[in-house]
Amino acid sequence: MSSSERQFALRRWVSWLWIAATALGMAVGLTAGAALVDYGISRGDLVLMGAVTGVGVGVLQALVLARDRVSGAF
Repeated sequence: MSSSERQFALRRWVSWLWIAATALGMAVGLTAGAALVDYGISRGDLVLMGAVTGVGVGVLQALVLARDRVSGAF
């Protein structure tokens, strides 16, 4: 399923907060991940930054889903 298909499918369940949560999670996660690896650019550093960013985005998106009472959010 492509990104646009997921967005279309979730539109009736998820508010506009989804976009804000994704942007905020990305910003906070990337900032925290970069600081965690001391702004390194090795493969391992980038993997860790990606994992931290993914957790940040995932947590905030799950909160939006839970707020909108989408089953299976947590």
